[in-house]
Amino acid sequence: MKRLELVVVQFEEVKRLIEAGRVPQLRLAHILLDSAVELIMHRMAEAEPDGERYHFDRLENLRRIEAMRKSDNPLHRRFARGPSDD
Repeated sequence: MKRLELVVVQFEEVKRLIEAGRVPQLRLAHILLDSAVELIMHRMAEAEPDGERYHFDRLENLRRIEAMRKSDNPLHRRFARGPSDD
């Protein structure tokens, strides 16, 4: 929750600086806004690899199963077909 509060406070300060309307405050608002957006992008980039890792692992498992289906070893082929109805 503190992380969200930090960004909200930054945006509120940006709004206040813009409302002042003077060039020095507008420059500070631009710097602060850039910082807030960069922080949001960084957090999004941190979260993304976790989801990607899950999909990558699933893809690797599918490749292993496909290789087992084509294997000369009958035990591998049977395992790759999955559980039987027997």
